[in-house]
Amino acid sequence: DDHTPQDDNSFQPDTGSNQEPLKAQPTPPIFNLPGVIVVLAGVMAAIHALVTWGLSDQGFTTALLLFSFIPATVTQTFSDVPSAWVAVWTPVTHAFLHGDWLHLGVNVVWLAAFGSVVAKRLGPLLFLIFFALGSASGALAHLLSHGAAMVPVVGASGAVSTCMGAAVRFAFTRAGVSRHPET
Repeated sequence: DDHTPQDDNSFQPDTGSNQEPLKAQPTPPIFNLPGVIVVLAGVMAAIHALVTWGLSDQGFTTALLLFSFIPATVTQTFSDVPSAWVAVWTPVTHAFLHGDWLHLGVNVVWLAAFGSVVAKRLGPLLFLIFFALGSASGALAHLLSHGAAMVPVVGASGAVSTCMGAAVRFAFTRAGVSRHPET
C-alpha cells in the first residue's frame, strides 16, 4: 500500500513521482456583480449621503425641486419650480434620490438581483441606457396616473422594475440561456 497515514491523521493521496501536488483552487467571490451595478449603487449611496447629511433644509428643498420627478411640472407651470427644463431630466434623475436609507437599500438589493442579469446581457453602456429608459418609463406611468400631483417622486423603483421584467424575460427564454449561460 502506497498510502501511509501521517502523524496528523490526514490523508495524502499519491500524486505520482512525476506530478506536482494538487494546488487549492481559488474560491469564487460571494458577490459577482457587474461593475456598472456597483457604480450605480455607489453613486446612489453617495448622492443620498450628500442630500441627507450635506445639505441644509433650503438645499434639500432645492434638490427636490431640481431632481425629483414632480408630475405637475410637466402638466402645469409653477413659480416654485426653478425652471421648466426640470421636466426634461427629472424622469431619470429622480432614480438617484431616495426617501431614506432603507428605501435606498431595498432598491440596491433588487438592482443587484435583477439588474446584474440584464447588465451582463447588455454590457455597461446599453445597461445605463436601459436603466435611464426604465426610470423614465416609471415616471411616465406615474405621470399618467397622477398627472397634477405636486408630490415629489424619488427612487429607482421604475428602473429596477424594468430590470426585473427583462430578467424574467431572459429566464424564460430557452435560446437565451444557451447563448448566454452566465446570465
